[in-house]
Amino acid sequence: NTDGLGAELLETLQKMAPTKEEEVKLKGYTEGQNSKLGAAERFLKAVLDIPFAFKR
Repeated sequence: NTDGLGAELLETLQKMAPTKEEEVKLKGYTEGQNSKLGAAERFLKAVLDIPFAFKR
């Protein structure tokens, strides 16, 4: 499937995976509080909303 993410990108995303503690903290932010997060944290929070994004 040429439309999917490449292996290198997937490996990079896996290395960026938040710890359980970071995941809990990020999930604690509501939509109204997202402006308090930096761009990287907002990205990770969005990825965490994808089921099984970091599970493998």
